[in-house]
Amino acid sequence: MVIAIIGVLIALLLPAVQAAREAARRMSCSNNIKQLSLAMHNYHDVNNVLPFGVRGGTYGTFRQETGTNWRVSILPFIEQTATFQQLSFAAPAAFSSGSGNCLGNPILTGLVIQTLACPSCYFKPIHKTNSYTFDTVNLMFSNYVGIGGSCPDPNNNTNNTLLLTYGTIANNGVLTINTSRVLADLTDGTSNVLIIGEQSAIVGDGAPHYANYGGAWAGVSITGTFDDLVKNGGDFSATGTPIERAVYLSGVTYVHFGINDPSRMNLVPRGTTPDPNEDVTSDYRALASHKLNTLISSAHPGGAQLGVGDGSVRFFSETMKIESLRQLCSMNDGLPVSAP
Repeated sequence: MVIAIIGVLIALLLPAVQAAREAARRMSCSNNIKQLSLAMHNYHDVNNVLPFGVRGGTYGTFRQETGTNWRVSILPFIEQTATFQQLSFAAPAAFSSGSGNCLGNPILTGLVIQTLACPSCYFKPIHKTNSYTFDTVNLMFSNYVGIGGSCPDPNNNTNNTLLLTYGTIANNGVLTINTSRVLADLTDGTSNVLIIGEQSAIVGDGAPHYANYGGAWAGVSITGTFDDLVKNGGDFSATGTPIERAVYLSGVTYVHFGINDPSRMNLVPRGTTPDPNEDVTSDYRALASHKLNTLISSAHPGGAQLGVGDGSVRFFSETMKIESLRQLCSMNDGLPVSAP
């Protein structure tokens, strides 16, 4: 009888304990996004401009290997000055095919910065199993992505979007390719523009995934701006020869799908308890996606936490209208929208 009573009590308490743990993880995730958002503002205070969303490099087949993204730029503002000072920006910041290590910046190999990792994410920040077209992965994958804009454009301005091989890019957001914005560019108001989103849920094979192509630190495979792409019809390469309008990048997404789009989350049931000691051996190509419209997704039930241009963090329901989400990801559409 005593054992039965204890068993009933444990069964009653277990959901409450799990809920308390998830609440703590969600609070920690919110704090991470808050620190990243404030780092953006501190970067702006020092440099009078926001960081590039993603910057092109010059080395490697897909020149993103020597480019970097906003996560690198704000390292000194999230207490990672020592790491930033040891980086060589003339060397690759992506993992090298065949080794999984960062041969140009060895300090990045195996480096994990917890501010860039959601504690509720099923996957570990560092993985050592096969990933997409690469062998081993010894560079961090981040659960926080920069918002480069939204597509289609909320004002139906076709001059603000461009269809490429791996998705559509836009020129209406804050953290985009080879371009720096200033806060004054956010004419919709900093409290009505999203700049950082979550990517921590499990998504399906073949769908938009996490924006970590080449690792958390890599750049973009082109050196031109959005306007340059439009001028060239979307075709480009180092020699001027078209390469099927393909752009590879890390760290930025152009929002097209809704939060936690159910049609794109089908590998592991949501709510699965993360195991920090697990080496995932199943297909996790999501973690190194080369898609341009990777999904805003969250391991926290009901929606996702996103960083706003004013430095705040808000929880957005996965049932919100996709039109409203796209408006919030555009910095200058001029359309009224109510952010929660």
